[in-house]
Amino acid sequence: MNNQLITAYLTESEYAQWNALVTSSAQGSIYSTPEYLDALCEAAGGSFKILAVKREEEILGGVGLYQRGSGSRVYVSPRLLLYYNGLVFRNYDTKYPSQRTSRTLEIMGKMEEALNTSYCDISLRNRSSFADARLFTSRGWKARLSYTYVVPVGDLKSLWERVEQNLRRLVNRCTREGVQMTDDDDIEAFIQMHQQTVERKGTSLYLPPEAFRRFFKRLKSQGLCRLYHARLASGQSISAQLVLLGHHPVSHSVSAAADSAFLNMG
Repeated sequence: MNNQLITAYLTESEYAQWNALVTSSAQGSIYSTPEYLDALCEAAGGSFKILAVKREEEILGGVGLYQRGSGSRVYVSPRLLLYYNGLVFRNYDTKYPSQRTSRTLEIMGKMEEALNTSYCDISLRNRSSFADARLFTSRGWKARLSYTYVVPVGDLKSLWERVEQNLRRLVNRCTREGVQMTDDDDIEAFIQMHQQTVERKGTSLYLPPEAFRRFFKRLKSQGLCRLYHARLASGQSISAQLVLLGHHPVSHSVSAAADSAFLNMG
């Protein structure tokens, strides 16, 4: 048996095996899947590859690479609608942490070697479950922290008790005034509020309107997203949130928007 590790860019016939690893991995997310990366490339430009570390035909780890630029100036970095583009590893069932660490470092080392020779610039953003970047920093990479919220939703009563008092007051106010949550395909209301929101905050559009329509419809047709609205009793949407799903147990709120006339409702 050949125990040597190799790196390779996956072919389409290997995507199902890659997705199975992403689904089961603590570092996985929809952002690492070829279906999501392909939808983003179609809407925003760029291209993607999946770099994997393999032992014979088994995939042990890898990374989804969203590429931009051309020729010798091809680079990899996150962007709006691609919050994570980090490393993904197979989960090892062993009671010895030293064995798990040794295997992960071996896989990580092979990935670093391949990445270091492939791009003019590369920036990875890993999920919080990736906790040890020392191999990369020892080879000249820079590491910095960023923050997000991961909210377990199995105990809604406990979550409600942890919500800040003023926010609970605003939620209760919405309930009294008949605001309802809907799960529907009203992308036009979302896009209109999205444009208002980025203008109000002085930020950039995540995607131009027509590209956003294509992006949403493609993801929705594959069961990879939901669009939630908060609606008045009249049916008017006053805020909305695009949530990414997929087979991984963690969902991601990737974009939100609100009507400025109703911000005081919370």
